[in-house]
Order: sequence, then structure tokens, then C-alpha cells
Amino acid sequence: MFKRDLGDGLKLTLLEKRHATTLFAAIDQNRESIGAWLAFPMHTKQVSDTEAFIERSLLRWAEEDGWWALIWDGGQLVGSIGLLYVDQDTGKTELAYWLVKEAEGKGIVTRAAREFIHTAFAELELNKIEIGAAAGNERSAAVARRLGFQEEGTIRSYEKLHGRFLDRTIFGLLRSEWLTS
Repeated sequence: MFKRDLGDGLKLTLLEKRHATTLFAAIDQNRESIGAWLAFPMHTKQVSDTEAFIERSLLRWAEEDGWWALIWDGGQLVGSIGLLYVDQDTGKTELAYWLVKEAEGKGIVTRAAREFIHTAFAELELNKIEIGAAAGNERSAAVARRLGFQEEGTIRSYEKLHGRFLDRTIFGLLRSEWLTS
């Protein structure tokens, strides 16, 4: 089971079925701020949508193909972070994250991401982690840069969100870069 205490009341726990109502409430109450850069809040309309996401996440966990964890600060759910997949053949994964509005700007994602990076490189022995951030999402890009990720390029018109096409900037970090930082 994935569970990490990051100190100062900050904890990561594997996303489980019992978290569905709490997770849905956090998404619902922060739909506008999360949805400014991510599409999933538009598709998360009821608790059953969250339950289905949790089931998919737990299946990925069981198949060792990625997982999501909840980020807790002082016992309050403040966000989520996860590895979208784990490709052992290429030694690669993608890290994704989001926070509730009140938790932004406090270094929480950076701390949680550090733990996931350590897990991906030290425990899973992967070679590369990518972070994809919508062009213009400076907070997400700042997290990647702060952690030593290099900007690798931009995928034009990667996704359509709120009636407009958004480019996606890809950041990458190699295991050798992490070990020397």
C-alpha cells in the first residue's frame, strides 16, 4: 500500500474507494480553479464518476501501471497526485497533479512530487518522468522547473478545453539528472 508521511501534517495515501465522497466534494467545490487547466472536472458530475475513476486507478495499481494518491494537509484533502502509467519497456512515466484553490502556492505539490519522483526512480527504477502542462499554466510549469525538469517541447493544440485548443508543454527529468541534483 502506498502511504507516505512528508512531515508538517502533509501525507500521501493511495486513492481508495472509501475516499469517493470526499474526493468528489473537493473537485466539486474547486471545479472552476481545477477546470481552468484540466478537463476531468467537467466529466466528474456525481460521486459515481469519482467511484469509477477510483476503480480504474486501483486496477492500474494492481497491474503496476501507475496510481493516484490523495494529498492531505492537516487531515484535510487538498489534492491528488499520480503516475498516469508505468512503462517498464521504455522506463518512463508521466506525473500529474492538482490542488484545491486554498492549497495553491504553499509548496505542497512540489513536496508531494518529490516523493513520487523518488519512488519512480529509486523503487521502480524508471529512467524518465514527464510532466505535461497546458501552455499558460505557469504554476504547473514552475513545479516542473523547480524539481529540475527540462522543457522538451510543445505539442500544439493538444486538447480542447472550454471551447479553445490548448498547447501542452512537455517537461522531462532523467534518472541520471535526479541522482546528480
